[in-house]
Amino acid sequence: MAEAAAGQDGGTGRAELMAAVLDAFSERLLAAGSYDRFARCYRRFYRALPHVTRSIHQQFVAQLRDHVTVSGDGGGVSNGGVN
Repeated sequence: MAEAAAGQDGGTGRAELMAAVLDAFSERLLAAGSYDRFARCYRRFYRALPHVTRSIHQQFVAQLRDHVTVSGDGGGVSNGGVN
């Protein structure tokens, strides 16, 4: 019985560690996807339509946040519908 309890505690610890790792990953991913970098990649489009470029970037970041999330109940990571 002590082994079962130890296994449960280890699982909780692993879930918390995984959540922390994914939080750090998503923060770095979003930082790497800054608007300045995005605009540099699509320079011609940015020069022609800067307001549209910003809107596209905002949609891109919102979708990243939606797809790279950890559920609060320990249920797992969203994979954006990819199996």
